[in-house]
Amino acid sequence: MGSGGKTEQIPALIRGDGFADIRDLPCGYLCPHYLLFPERGAVTDQLECYLSLLVRYRRNINLTGTRDEGEIRSLIEDSLIPFPEEGRVLDLGTGGGLPGVPLLLMHPALEMAFLDKSRKKMNTLSLILQQLEIPFPLLLTGEASLFVTEYAGYFDAVVSRGMGETEFVLEQAAPFLKEGGLAWLWKPKGFILHDVQGKDYTFIAERSRDCSLCSVAVYRKRGGEG
Repeated sequence: MGSGGKTEQIPALIRGDGFADIRDLPCGYLCPHYLLFPERGAVTDQLECYLSLLVRYRRNINLTGTRDEGEIRSLIEDSLIPFPEEGRVLDLGTGGGLPGVPLLLMHPALEMAFLDKSRKKMNTLSLILQQLEIPFPLLLTGEASLFVTEYAGYFDAVVSRGMGETEFVLEQAAPFLKEGGLAWLWKPKGFILHDVQGKDYTFIAERSRDCSLCSVAVYRKRGGEG
């Protein structure tokens, strides 16, 4: 599945540690439309199935209000960024699995863990993952602090969307990341924190799709290369 045409079209911008370096990508390049649902296939079918499941269970995972199928599809689009094929990744404050599930469907070799404090959301996510036939994901239910000791420095990357203020999310992510690990944060455009002086991170890049209201900011945990 990971060797399909959709992943082959992603530029091969890979650092030595295997993580995509998005600094060299054009500013408009986050998820070009030809990468999303361009044809019927295994990954495409799973993404469409995931979309239908989010629509079905949106009240359980707080995707309520004015969000219709088109808006939820846009959330999935925003999740499909150039990303490493392998590595340990934590989706922090995952809710219904965004951005972790789309990333895992595109890159099934990732060791993806999902963490959220809401048992209702995690139970719903477990049901979604079962229906997508994603085997043996790591599901962590509870406050992030409950898992710091067991998973300290365990992950190559942390991804998070809409969990809270940037400084708070970076603080929550830091104990889980290896030195030099990357935090990928999905934030509304104009709300990206570039100045992280005096913190545990170095700001790396910000990218977004021209048609999206969301940007992805990437921060590297200090102590590694770069």
